[in-house]
Amino acid sequence: SGLRALLELAGARQPYDAFTLGFVLAPRINAAGRLAHASAAFELLVAQDPGKARELAYELDELNKRRQFLTDQILSEAKAQVEMIVDRKVLLVAGADWPKGVVGLVAGKLSEEYNRPVLVMDKGPELATGSARSVEAFDIVEALAFAKEHLVKYGGHKQAAGYTLESAKIEKLYDSLLRYAEQTNYEVTDPVLVADAELFETDLNFDTLELVEKLAPFGFGNHQPKFSSRGLELNDATTVGAEGKHAKMRG
Repeated sequence: SGLRALLELAGARQPYDAFTLGFVLAPRINAAGRLAHASAAFELLVAQDPGKARELAYELDELNKRRQFLTDQILSEAKAQVEMIVDRKVLLVAGADWPKGVVGLVAGKLSEEYNRPVLVMDKGPELATGSARSVEAFDIVEALAFAKEHLVKYGGHKQAAGYTLESAKIEKLYDSLLRYAEQTNYEVTDPVLVADAELFETDLNFDTLELVEKLAPFGFGNHQPKFSSRGLELNDATTVGAEGKHAKMRG
């Protein structure tokens, strides 16, 4: 009952697929733990009463909207700081009252946009807690290990990590990370978009689409394939969605 109520509220269309799970259900369920308490998501999953399920679905949907708003707000504030240090190999930004459940999302967006390691943290009076996202060529956990004398704790994997430190030591941490980047000869490069195959005009049809869909479900370890085409002409392009964040194109 709970999942059905959440899917209906989100306007998800059947048949439900991996995209529905990853981009409709998951953000709303995760929003509970990011901004409130994960128990709300658990209660939704075990709800049997339709009325209670709809109530919980609405609560999670509202939390997800707030998560989106806060992510955009903090991303804007973080970008203003990034522009002052954009020439550095590692980017580190901090702000007061940045929700701990959102800083990782912001770090990921910044790392993707600037194509380098990014650390984003909530700076409290005593302690700072944050998340880091990195690129393939830079092991962020090894970098944090190099600077561990300035950290209270840290953990994660090569491209994502979390950490806590005394707020007074943020600059010392940053200096160590920049020094690590220099010692390892890490160089910032332009982002590269890798295509899995080239499609010709005769391949752009529903038969090709059906072949691609047979490779689903897509996700970690089985990414949705990317294709390139040459010589195509774009006849029309418009933005779609409530905030115009998506594009609809016709060739």
